[in-house]
Amino acid sequence: MKILLVTTNQFGYLVDYHRYYTYLKKKGHDVKFVCSDYKKERIEGNNPDIIYVPRVKNKVNKHFRFMKTIVDAERQYKFDRIMIHVFPLVSLLSMFINKQKIFLDIRTLSIHRKQYKRSFFDFLIRFASRVYKNTSSITDVAAKQLGLRHYKLLSLGGAYFGNQQNGTPVNAIYNHIFENEYFIFIYVGTLFKRRVIE
Repeated sequence: MKILLVTTNQFGYLVDYHRYYTYLKKKGHDVKFVCSDYKKERIEGNNPDIIYVPRVKNKVNKHFRFMKTIVDAERQYKFDRIMIHVFPLVSLLSMFINKQKIFLDIRTLSIHRKQYKRSFFDFLIRFASRVYKNTSSITDVAAKQLGLRHYKLLSLGGAYFGNQQNGTPVNAIYNHIFENEYFIFIYVGTLFKRRVIE
């Protein structure tokens, strides 16, 4: 199957999508990846599957350049599935790409400090979820907060601790962590604007 993964983050800096890419490649799929180029260190510098979009200062121009790259990639490779990490104006892609092959993925709601900007971004996500029937959310709480009616729950996965040779789990070495009655919570993600303590 030919699959396109799309995120405005640079390849390798959004853990979920890096894991999706490596997992799908191991399963034998033909996977391409469109992302923004933030001029950070390239995780897989010479990988021909990764299409970097140079960033520009003008926000509108930045989004249209990013969308044009997605449309051009679709015309060149004719993907079976396109999974897109939601971004502003993503609903406009439906004018150029068959909506049925697009899977909209909502990993977060807006975290902007200004209420009107949060509300506007969340409105754009809600609108896009009406445009694309194939929508996923990282949590039920996020989906309900956006008022999503139809979505798939696609929570953040974890690493597999197993014997690489025969697939036998060796999770027993971690049992001591779970032997007491306390819960252990691990936050995976950025601390930027998250106000985790609050």
